[in-house]
Amino acid sequence: MKRSLITRAGLACVLLASFSLLLPASGTAPESKTSVDFETQIAPLIVEHCIRCHKPGNEKGELSLDSLQSLTEKGFLTPGKPDESYLLEVIHVDPQTGKAEMPKGAKPLSKEEVALFSRWIKQGANWPEKLKLQEKSKADLSWWSLQPLAQTDPPLTKGMPAAWQKQPIDRFIAAKLHEKNLQPSPRASKRTLIRRATYNLTGLPPTPEEVAAFEN
Repeated sequence: MKRSLITRAGLACVLLASFSLLLPASGTAPESKTSVDFETQIAPLIVEHCIRCHKPGNEKGELSLDSLQSLTEKGFLTPGKPDESYLLEVIHVDPQTGKAEMPKGAKPLSKEEVALFSRWIKQGANWPEKLKLQEKSKADLSWWSLQPLAQTDPPLTKGMPAAWQKQPIDRFIAAKLHEKNLQPSPRASKRTLIRRATYNLTGLPPTPEEVAAFEN
């Protein structure tokens, strides 16, 4: 009986010791060993949050973030040493206030994004030598042709002629004319229509025979 109790106690100790090896040390979180890709993970954050105020020609704080050289020469970043990189200090979010020094006057980076910068620096702050970051033009996001498609019902403007109501495009045109307080141009003659068509298609005017055939 005594031997049985000792055996069970020993087995329990072995199981507990084995299980403890699978757990991270108390108070620490396992750090990802996955390499941080600058072009897909870091560059988009710099362009979105930083480059507008820190670029050639607009170097607030006499700092440009368009290249790694600028960051290292100004002492903002030390590759391999996140604790010595001032960049992390200015983007760090104060847990008490929920604010960060940078980006100024804007929403701070998330904890995950700050941690990503830290990992990137610790891994050597890889930055392709010839890659220069630049601010996106407004057309990148706001240009009308780049907006997501949406289902829109053609407007029906008060007083719109019945002929205009048949075609969705005509209804949009009529609504815009009404908004600008403009009147539609009179209907083009068949002669005008065939001249427009042939000039657009061939660059030449129609022959008299073609005009006569179209008009009739």
